[in-house]
Amino acid sequence: ALTSIYSLLTELKSGRPADEPNIDALLEGQDIVGAGMNIWGTAETNNAGNNQDVLPIYGILSVDGPAVEVCSINSFGQFNRLSNRRFVRVFVATAGTHRIEVTGPNNSDPDLVLFRKGFLNLSEGITEAEETLTLPLAVGTYVLEVYEAANVYGGNDFGRPPGKTCLDVTVTRQ
Repeated sequence: ALTSIYSLLTELKSGRPADEPNIDALLEGQDIVGAGMNIWGTAETNNAGNNQDVLPIYGILSVDGPAVEVCSINSFGQFNRLSNRRFVRVFVATAGTHRIEVTGPNNSDPDLVLFRKGFLNLSEGITEAEETLTLPLAVGTYVLEVYEAANVYGGNDFGRPPGKTCLDVTVTRQ
């Protein structure tokens, strides 16, 4: 998982199990679920008043499975704000060349970043409504960060203003 309150405090709790109730109380005081937390934030229920575009924190995608839809929004601001960048995790069970594809509506400018134990690759091309990476992947868990450029940078190369943009993410073995 990427560095977040979830990954930080999951590790803190594992190193200090006697302090877990105090850590959970601290988190609850900030409207963050503490009990049952893991690095992926799967126990989180606080959606900041947005039922559709905040949770889950990490969508789950299967290689060669159906697309996962995530929606990039700018309701909470631009650049590094809640849900303008969305995260999807995928487990690669068989090493080999894989194609990662993010597609959106006309005049959208989806971008994607691939992580595995740190930054791995970036695709911020200037292609309307689509972004792809084709590369060899080893067995393991990967995180995709996907977003609409307008929601991060304030606009895109195709004239789309910031706002809700739903993107479909797929990973296929080549």
